[in-house]
Amino acid sequence: MAAAVTTDRAEARRRRRRAALRLALRYALIYAVVAIAWIVLSDRILAWLTLSHDVELALSLLRGVGFVIVTSGLLMVLGWRYFQRLEASQERYTRLFENAVEGLTVFRIVRDRDDKVIDLEVVDMNPTQRTRTGLTRQEAVGRRLSRPDGLDERTRSYLEVVASAADAGAFARSELYVESEDAYELLEAYPIGRDRWALAAQDISGVRHAERALRRQEESIRRAYVDVLDAVTGGKLILLTDEELRGQLGVPLMEPVPVTAPRELAEARGVIARTAAEHFPGWTSGVDVRTPVGEALVNALRHAGGGSYQIFTRDDKLQVLVRDDGPGIDFRMLPRATLQRGFSTAASLGMGFTIMLQVCERVLLSTRPGRTSVVLEFADRPALAESLAALEVRAT
Repeated sequence: MAAAVTTDRAEARRRRRRAALRLALRYALIYAVVAIAWIVLSDRILAWLTLSHDVELALSLLRGVGFVIVTSGLLMVLGWRYFQRLEASQERYTRLFENAVEGLTVFRIVRDRDDKVIDLEVVDMNPTQRTRTGLTRQEAVGRRLSRPDGLDERTRSYLEVVASAADAGAFARSELYVESEDAYELLEAYPIGRDRWALAAQDISGVRHAERALRRQEESIRRAYVDVLDAVTGGKLILLTDEELRGQLGVPLMEPVPVTAPRELAEARGVIARTAAEHFPGWTSGVDVRTPVGEALVNALRHAGGGSYQIFTRDDKLQVLVRDDGPGIDFRMLPRATLQRGFSTAASLGMGFTIMLQVCERVLLSTRPGRTSVVLEFADRPALAESLAALEVRAT
């Protein structure tokens, strides 16, 4: 994005230079035509008159003086027209600068003898920016980065952003958060001439506050779904964040293995079954590991074009993590997608979750746009039944 903006501005500079060159060539051509016409016509007139030598010398002198007067007048007219264009351009710039909705600040770069940037000085600040900073134009102009005393947080940040961009000699974009005002600004620093840089500051507080409110709302919805899914499934389906899900994983038994085509499903099921039998030979023969893992991988292929699987072990449990970079499951569809048998949309898991919940001890789910992670947790069912029976007896 920054590279595209830099390219556009470089092209605009080239267009302005070409326009200036055309204007200079036009003025030079007008001058050359007038000068040549004057010389040729005056010579012809003098030759036609056939005057005496003294009179001819006098007329030649007058011709020279007339040439200077005419060309001086021509240069004055051309210069005046150029000045009017320049003044109109300056007026347009001033109107844009003064009436811009975004805050604009112009800086002068101070360099040492080695052409290194050593300081930055505020040259001008438009009304929008002065309102944000609380400075008058007289207070703002002349402020320097080397003298930060009296500068507020926002102005100091402006100076630092432009100084960094000027030192690199390239367009820069960054985002500023003013903690004291809970305000956000999008900053763009760019050169506007020899040792002159401009900073455009666009207030995006409304957008960021709306995003923050939306995240809080989504988190509230997610927490509500966590409680509902936990109650309905008896704690078998647990909705987590990415960080919470990482905390639930045990020791990895292998690196993630990608699955990008249906023909790779059989091999993936085989690898998972063999790994389970190797680490839990006592109970995996009676637990169907292949089917729920296959369902999770099929969903990854169907809705995200592929995914990956990785095997973990935690205490006496086997964990299989299936991850994809698809669109995720819409929270509004989550209860039906995970609990209703046979329900299927482009963002649901269809029959997959029904099978997973029947076979697995727990299913841990983390989903958002761009990333869905499902952890299938398997355990020795007889051992689990014995522990539940013991708890029941103890409670009685």
